[in-house]
Amino acid sequence: MMKLYTRVCRMCGEVCKTIYKYGRFCDTCKEKIKVETNIKIRKNSERRWKNKMGDRGNIKVGKVYLYTHWGGSEIKQILKNALSKKLRWDDEAYLTRIIFCEMIKEDVSGETGFGISTEICDNDNVILEVDVENQEVKFGDTIKTFNEFIIK
Repeated sequence: MMKLYTRVCRMCGEVCKTIYKYGRFCDTCKEKIKVETNIKIRKNSERRWKNKMGDRGNIKVGKVYLYTHWGGSEIKQILKNALSKKLRWDDEAYLTRIIFCEMIKEDVSGETGFGISTEICDNDNVILEVDVENQEVKFGDTIKTFNEFIIK
């Protein structure tokens, strides 16, 4: 049985005893979020409980690293979703923002879990390197054009 903690819900600001140790929202707000935005909070929450150390990952765009603490195993899909929009492929600053927004879209107002740095942060997965000038994505020994990357 999980221990209950008294926390403040990030959505409604109410103090609630039903928020679990690593929770962010009260049960009422979780239901609202599920209905309004179809976010799978329970799935993410269960993954976090099973892997308390994190699932770190980085996407490098130019000299900037976009870091996720919990979504490292999902960074290929995150990058694929961002590039699939086919917006600002030739503009490093805007494309970096588009990728980061895709990365944080389920936790926009969170204070932890994501970061932006000029140095690599902790990492558990292959680093995806985005080369805007050549419109390529490099991961491990593989290099694909943006179009090739979003197709598969």
